Amino acid sequence: MSSANVPDNPPKANLSMGIVEWLILLATATMLGSAFLFAKVAIDEVPPLTIAAVRAGLALPLVWGFMKLKNLRLPPPGATWGPLILIGLLAGAIPFATIALGQRYISSGLGGILFATIPVFSVILTPLITREERFSTPRLIGAGVGLLGVIIVIGPAALAGLNQHLFGAAVTLCAALAYALGTILARRQISTPPTVIAAAQLLVATLVLLPLSLIADQPWNLTPGIAALSSLAGLALFSTAIPMVLLFWLVRNAGAINASLVTLFIPLVAVGLGALILDERLPWQGLVGLAVILASAAFIARQASKSAKPR
Repeated sequence: MSSANVPDNPPKANLSMGIVEWLILLATATMLGSAFLFAKVAIDEVPPLTIAAVRAGLALPLVWGFMKLKNLRLPPPGATWGPLILIGLLAGAIPFATIALGQRYISSGLGGILFATIPVFSVILTPLITREERFSTPRLIGAGVGLLGVIIVIGPAALAGLNQHLFGAAVTLCAALAYALGTILARRQISTPPTVIAAAQLLVATLVLLPLSLIADQPWNLTPGIAALSSLAGLALFSTAIPMVLLFWLVRNAGAINASLVTLFIPLVAVGLGALILDERLPWQGLVGLAVILASAAFIARQASKSAKPR
């Protein structure tokens, strides 16, 4: 996912979701949700760090080119890069690597469900990090419901899968936590266009992940098949670079809050693709947990939308 939270240009007044906006949002969610399928296919033949490095490295040129088309450039060396490096680590390098690692132990559908906890973490962390928002009872209730959904999803499954399954779920939750932190920091970069933030995010992720991959995995010794190579390409381009660009469009034309609704559809896509292509079957507890998490995220988004309206 992208760190886009503010538009490159001033937003239009009375932003709303029309047919075009909904189609773009659903297309974006489909692409982002497919990341778990691609990672699941690739992880059998490619180690997690290499998956993450390829994802960032191949997506970088496309987003960089989009930045150049908008006549934007990365900031010069200086204090501005401190926050951008943090964003690149939290919203790029860490979630890319932990999502791939998690897919070694859990299903792609479960990975998508757990990643949908981003709004839950955001509600808890935003008041602790910024002065933009304060804790409110409705949002805390929504976060509590979301955490209950996580317990429902992980609890019975963890007992069945023992330690490896629980570890896979835990590192996937770490991906959601890191991404939530990264996007909170990105929202504070008001003077930096989101296209520039995304390009910097991918650049930092690539510079961090590529050396780690070379040292730990020695990828020149790997012999992945066509399915794994195709999945790596799909993960980088279809699930990372293209949806980043679409998210920029959504934020500018529909507003950041409406664009955040994409999070609600990611687990549905991940579960659907996992069932359709990989023949994954979630236990009934997983489906109940999914419903609880989605209800929590929808409630949190509704509360955010109310607080954003002029009074």
